[in-house]
Amino acid sequence: VVKLYGGEPGDHMRNFFDAIKSRGKPISDVETHHRTMTTCHLCNIALMLGRELRWDPQAEKFEGDEQATQLMSRPRREEYSWKATT
Repeated sequence: VVKLYGGEPGDHMRNFFDAIKSRGKPISDVETHHRTMTTCHLCNIALMLGRELRWDPQAEKFEGDEQATQLMSRPRREEYSWKATT
């Protein structure tokens, strides 16, 4: 476990600060968490729709399923939504 984590298990805060100092990657990196949470959301959407879905992980969208794609986001209040500046 020490070899995998580079320290004692449960010491994520220390690992985070060490990664900042060394400019290295922390144990709990954003890419891993993004993929983990995406998987959870995809499972929930498939359960809501009651069917199998095809997911393109490179494009991060459903293949040929507009209904599933619509469930990936919700309408946002105008004052909190991001607007592109042109």
